[in-house]
Amino acid sequence: MATKLLTLLLLPLLKLHLLLPKLPLLLLKLLLLLPKPLLLLPKPLLPKPLLLLLKLLLPLPKLPLPLLKPLLLQNNIFTVKKAGYGLYPAFLFFRRPLPFFASHIRYIIFRTHTQTILLPVMPNLYDRFLEFLSPAEILEATPALLNDQRRRFVSEPDIILQPHSIENVQEIMRFCFEHRIPVTPQGGNTGLCGAAVASGGVLLNLSKINRIREINLADNSITVEAGVILQNVQKAAAEAGRLFPLSLASEGSCEIGGNIACNAGGLNVLRYGSMRDLVLGLEVVLPNGELVSHLQPLHKNTTGYDLRHLFIGSEGTLGIITAATLKLFARPQTIATAWVGLDDIESAVQLLTAVQGHFAERLTSFELISRYALALSSEFSHLKQPTDANWHVLLELTDSVPDAALDEKLAEFLYQNGQENSIIAQSEQERLDLWTLRENISASQRKLGTSIKHDIAVPIAQVAAFVRQCAPALETRFPGIQIVCFGHLGDGSLHYNTFLPDVLSNDAYRYEDAVNSIVYEHILACHGTIAAEHGIGTIKKHWLPSVRTPSEIALMRAIKAQLDPHNIMNPGKLLP
Repeated sequence: MATKLLTLLLLPLLKLHLLLPKLPLLLLKLLLLLPKPLLLLPKPLLPKPLLLLLKLLLPLPKLPLPLLKPLLLQNNIFTVKKAGYGLYPAFLFFRRPLPFFASHIRYIIFRTHTQTILLPVMPNLYDRFLEFLSPAEILEATPALLNDQRRRFVSEPDIILQPHSIENVQEIMRFCFEHRIPVTPQGGNTGLCGAAVASGGVLLNLSKINRIREINLADNSITVEAGVILQNVQKAAAEAGRLFPLSLASEGSCEIGGNIACNAGGLNVLRYGSMRDLVLGLEVVLPNGELVSHLQPLHKNTTGYDLRHLFIGSEGTLGIITAATLKLFARPQTIATAWVGLDDIESAVQLLTAVQGHFAERLTSFELISRYALALSSEFSHLKQPTDANWHVLLELTDSVPDAALDEKLAEFLYQNGQENSIIAQSEQERLDLWTLRENISASQRKLGTSIKHDIAVPIAQVAAFVRQCAPALETRFPGIQIVCFGHLGDGSLHYNTFLPDVLSNDAYRYEDAVNSIVYEHILACHGTIAAEHGIGTIKKHWLPSVRTPSEIALMRAIKAQLDPHNIMNPGKLLP
């Protein structure tokens, strides 16, 4: 009874000083703009009578912050992160009436020995989301959802949601927009740059938004939802007599929404382009919950800005991609695959130019593999190395019409161009073995420990210069460093992974900036980019100004502010 009376006495004062316009307008705006509105106010901003009343009501001793944290989290109040302060346990007074108060006030006052602190009253997320979601759409935390692909980061969301419909995605976004709750989209959780790692707020997993809506053979298109696994898109296209050409090492678990959000590349960019080139239309839920849908399979459309390209490669910072219409192609009827051993990268580039000139668009893949990368994969895969050389190329020709002589044509071409250190796959199993050697390179590196990875690209003519100049610079700074170099020479992108001697654990990341500064210096000297197909995420955002001008970054920020004024969409990612 006494608690209720004190509550009734204090409520008008709180409303007076926290809700009415007696607080400066600038302060109110600041409170609304902060993603986790925690504001430290000097005592003079609150009238003495109110401070005295609080002091009378709170005669308990100050509690250290570690004891307060569980109670703050239990009440869905963001944790005070400033160390060294004990807090008067004002929340004990408000703890029971919180549900009643939540509809009336937005902040609770705490006092320290030096300051007065305003903390937001957050709604009980579980109960509030249950108002429009089913219990099955609110998930328990599991390592598969929280740990990133490389076990480098662990998400710490306030709640994990897995909506089963587009309408529920909209409802979630409306609620989060209204309450300024951060939202981190997640697909198959196969990213390598920390873009799907949540720090507070909602971790929004889209795996249940996974219908294949339509296959349109007249327009050579397929419309799928964001949670469809890439391999399932490939399979659906094949069953319809078509090809969806995006091919990645993680295609058995990565999802289309994530592929679009990071503009995935993969093995067949040389012929078919990256994900950006494969998207005809998008459906997106904006931060305010509004649905923007343009899924028509139009091959020409000049009606203003092409908005789909804002969201492709945006890494979940502008909205939630919920569906896409993708291009399909004729299935290959003939495949010819060769493995070629070469002395240097310059010879590989010359071979690429010659193959393109002779076989034109039939060249689908042209992969570059270093001696060390092949040795690792060969041991891991229990497969013999096809050739003995410093560098290797795995190339593949495909034709949409039958051509029984394509193997012979490729063999003759290689012989005439002096490439005698080569083999042609004579069966489908031999072909699969060659591709296994390429695709197992990533897995085979694990025995070396934690790597500092580089997903980079330079103009094809500059690849040899980059590799020739960068490796000695790294070895000078880090004697004994091991470099695993392989990638898609056909489009100029490389996976350039470095392993420090005697560092097998995540301690390697302590040297990441030092290693990156050397690698990126040589990348920029060759007019390249620090992110070819994995994106920026959290680990590369501080490097973005090195490859984008201030004007470009300002334009990105302006677009972000217009679409996401409260910065709730994947905050802390992409933009520095």
